Amino acid sequence: MNSSYDPTEIPHLYEVIASRDRYIVQVELELHRLRSILTRRDQQIHELTTTTTITVPPNTSVAIEDFFSAPSSSVSTEVATETIVETASKKAKRKISDYLVDGDVVKHKPSNTTFIYSGGTFVTEDGTLYNSLNEISTKLTTKKIRPNGWDVCQVMRGENTWITISKLEKLTI
Repeated sequence: MNSSYDPTEIPHLYEVIASRDRYIVQVELELHRLRSILTRRDQQIHELTTTTTITVPPNTSVAIEDFFSAPSSSVSTEVATETIVETASKKAKRKISDYLVDGDVVKHKPSNTTFIYSGGTFVTEDGTLYNSLNEISTKLTTKKIRPNGWDVCQVMRGENTWITISKLEKLTI
């Protein structure tokens, strides 16, 4: 049995395997992007179906169902207005999709690990998936106290400019 091989075949096989791996990562990124879009749309639909606006004339009493899990009670508009203002003044949770676009390169500064932002998720070169900046910070920081992911992650803007994500302005559409 003659066991000869062509040494030029091996680099070709490596190229074939590398291109297959790149294709698999692209397909996985697209799946994550689509899954994220569906999740966001489900959240929007849920918010639309659960949001109710009530307009009440001043100095009127209103019966409010399940107000702080209590049975129906009579609440003046003054109290209802205070509650609405108090709720509105609470800090709104930031959404990463308001600051990043698909394809942005993100870096966890302490570990120097880079990610591609795609459809609300962060994917490393090896295909590891993270759902939030705080998850990245939690899993990649070795300190007992985990810093806020918004403060330790950066996004590349321009050619070689890294900007801390917490310092970004909201994107305008």
